[in-house]
Amino acid sequence: MDTGKSTVARTFNKHIEKKWKTNEVGEGTLHKHVENEESKSNSSSSYTKRKRRKRKRKNNRNKFDNEEQLNTTTPLVIKIGDTVNLSDLLFTKNRNYLINSNRQRVEAKHLSGKYVVLYFMPLTPYHDSLGTLTTHLLDVYSKLQPRGDFEIVLVATNDHVSHYYQGASTTPRERFRELFSTMPWPAIPFFDLESRKRLETIFGNSSSAIIDPRGVVLQCEADPLFLRYGADAYPFTNERIQSIDFEDNLVLMQQPLSIKKLLATPERDYLINNIGDQVPLDGLDHKVVGLYFCPCLDEQHELHTTKTLKKLYQELSTNRKEFEIVLVYTHGWCDHEDTCSRMVENSFLNEIKTMPWLALPFKDTNCIKKLQRIFQHPQEVGQPIPVKLVIIGPHGKFIEPLGTYILLSYGAPAYPFSLSSAVNLELEMAKKIRLEMFWDLDTVFGKRNGSQIRFSQYIGKRIIVLYQKHPCEFNDFWKELRARYYGMKGTDDEFEVIHICKGIYFNYDKKIEAPMPWFMHPPLDRGSNVKKYIDHVWPGILTNCGLLAFDRDGSVVRMKRDPELGDNMAFPFYQDGDMENEVLLHVREYIKRKLECVNKEPEFS
Repeated sequence: MDTGKSTVARTFNKHIEKKWKTNEVGEGTLHKHVENEESKSNSSSSYTKRKRRKRKRKNNRNKFDNEEQLNTTTPLVIKIGDTVNLSDLLFTKNRNYLINSNRQRVEAKHLSGKYVVLYFMPLTPYHDSLGTLTTHLLDVYSKLQPRGDFEIVLVATNDHVSHYYQGASTTPRERFRELFSTMPWPAIPFFDLESRKRLETIFGNSSSAIIDPRGVVLQCEADPLFLRYGADAYPFTNERIQSIDFEDNLVLMQQPLSIKKLLATPERDYLINNIGDQVPLDGLDHKVVGLYFCPCLDEQHELHTTKTLKKLYQELSTNRKEFEIVLVYTHGWCDHEDTCSRMVENSFLNEIKTMPWLALPFKDTNCIKKLQRIFQHPQEVGQPIPVKLVIIGPHGKFIEPLGTYILLSYGAPAYPFSLSSAVNLELEMAKKIRLEMFWDLDTVFGKRNGSQIRFSQYIGKRIIVLYQKHPCEFNDFWKELRARYYGMKGTDDEFEVIHICKGIYFNYDKKIEAPMPWFMHPPLDRGSNVKKYIDHVWPGILTNCGLLAFDRDGSVVRMKRDPELGDNMAFPFYQDGDMENEVLLHVREYIKRKLECVNKEPEFS
């Protein structure tokens, strides 16, 4: 351990020495001082003794209040690149040891020549990120501690802020013992409040910091390194992180992508099946492979996506499709901390018995984190951690990051679950939609002026169906459409309009100077054919207005969101190959809608 002190270290040493001289450090030292003073003044009056005790209590109260105020401001004194004396930070003149969870002492020399992580663990009840960070640190510790040059030191914080514990079922000391009992690394003793508060103050609001064997501060906010890179981040320098990011970028640049190179490591060239047997990676290159990022395996909280995937997997297997799913268990990110975040390998092997696909081994967290980085799966505390299915085509011909929503939205017919396959499926479905599917021939439509017409009278005409989510003020599109409607009336290019509004009937007089000339559809019934087809064409419509155009033969020639007429007088009744682009937009918007729903709503069933 380097004994050289930086300006920061010397400043705090002087601060500590001053407190020792004034008997402000260490409860035992203060008691000893009082006892010595009392032994020298046996002849003093009882009044003097009471006055001294009263002054002592007052000083202790003032000291606590000042330190609590100091802690609330938490100025960040230490910064990256500073050199500190770790012994002065972690130990005192009357305590040269740490403790482990078995209450055994760990001598100061144990930290010599090591990379040391200071883990600041808030003892406040219901701290959200506590389980997540601890789980990832446990994984890092299991991989790096055997090297002999890595250690973590627990520093409990926030236990002195009394209002956090009002109504809590445990005391700070009990909570410290409960949490510390699951940790294999040493800690500053709970009774040394002075040292813990001093560290909390000089490292600010940090949850974890890293100091190298020379005493150089490598990271002041190390949480993202542990969550995103894990043990691969060792030795935790910026150069190492840049090297990892460069290697990640190279993976996607190498086309076509090899599934074997993506999933294999120098130590492992296999996956495991649901009974724990090794399965060689060689057999996956010719298949469509789905990488299933899943944060929870607990059968009691099984995800809706997992249940759906099981059914689809069986269906595809029955149809002899070349398809495989590889489970990428992102443990440590599950909300159910007691059951999932602390899952061990035996529990993992037991849970995957219900899954018919392959999986990455539980302990290969470095590969799991690499895949999360490459395919941009969230790795930050506080972010929703959704399931994700990344589809990789045979021999790496394509990569579809939105595979979850394509597969769940379109099912087995969308195989191989690329965006283009979903678009082709939608085009086929759109071509099958006919105008006569929407309404019975006897359905009656009415105008504001009271006139009525049966749907059978629309057959053989060009029809525009306008669907509106909410009544709104009419823009230029509506005015231009009305002008074009009147201008083409009685010509070969005439068309009719059926206006469907999800909301209430329009009072056209309040929206525009003259009423619209076309027919208004009555409110949609939940079980009607119109509702079924509208929900298919515009599921949970993301825009306020949609247009469907039917040619004289009843076939769809246009599907448009937020339509604009433009200068082409034939719009929307013309064939220009633009239908494919409109369907592509429809699929993307549909998937976007599904993505938003998954991120906002709980997946647990």
